[in-house]
Amino acid sequence: MEGKRSAVGMRLELISGPAIELPPTLSAASATTIGRAESNDICLLDSSVSRRHASVCSLEGHWFVTDLESRHGTYLNTIRIEPGEETELSDQDSLRIGSWLFQVVIEGQEQRVHSSDAGEAELHQSVDESNFEDTFATRATIFLRLRADQADIRELSWQEFADRYQRVIIGFARNYGLPDHEAQDVLQDVLLGFFRVSGRFEYDPARGRFRGYLKRITLNAIRSRNRRLRPELRSNIDKHARDAAQPDTLWNREWTSGVLERALNEAAGQFQASVWQAFELYGRRGVPCEEVARQLNMTPESVRKAKSRIAIVVRQIINRIREDEG
Repeated sequence: MEGKRSAVGMRLELISGPAIELPPTLSAASATTIGRAESNDICLLDSSVSRRHASVCSLEGHWFVTDLESRHGTYLNTIRIEPGEETELSDQDSLRIGSWLFQVVIEGQEQRVHSSDAGEAELHQSVDESNFEDTFATRATIFLRLRADQADIRELSWQEFADRYQRVIIGFARNYGLPDHEAQDVLQDVLLGFFRVSGRFEYDPARGRFRGYLKRITLNAIRSRNRRLRPELRSNIDKHARDAAQPDTLWNREWTSGVLERALNEAAGQFQASVWQAFELYGRRGVPCEEVARQLNMTPESVRKAKSRIAIVVRQIINRIREDEG
């Protein structure tokens, strides 16, 4: 891809994997190479990583990752990207290479979704359009439904709210150093606290994203419960918190994981079972395309198209959630 290089800053934060030294920011002037060979800008010494595995570059205000024909693949938001294909990155994306999982951090980026006209046309061949429309018709309404006059609507909305955010809250509390039973208690504190204000809660993205609001009340609940613990337990948690990543980083990791899970669950109901199975095997588990084609009695091209169609929908859902909630 040709274009003017951009100075928009990007960095990779290590989510999991062996400790490595990462550059504070990636170069916007030239491509950053990632691989097992020491000549790479980011060296990942593990047999699961190819000598030249992937590269990241900046073009016209956007960042792209390219898999360099690696043996075990490069995974963006848990989905394998096609070898040699430039794929755009967005802030908060997850990027897996071998044993390492990174979070993409891009300052001041406007998100966009790339898809060809042909890809869009193929998309609707396998989508259950009624489910697709119903899903998108309910976007950004959960906060209104929590305040509904009808008790049954409020009850269902509260269950949806809890299902949507409990993994993020519990995961954040555990990573912050609380034992499991205390993390469960924090979840209840957060849900009860939000329930008390829900009648007058009005979500306005212009005043701050819900992601940030939920982080603040979760962190307050953790600190409040931590103060009530026995001194010996409190000191252990305080030490863990000092040794751990900053709260923002911990929260962003859990939030990103939760968004990916929600996007995949939502997308799964929009495709035929055989198409989704092809996506899971080839796009997420890394089974060779030809082997998937034999298992499912499909052509390799059909398997690749299935993965591509679903990847487009997953990205659209991820971007929608981020637009609505932060």
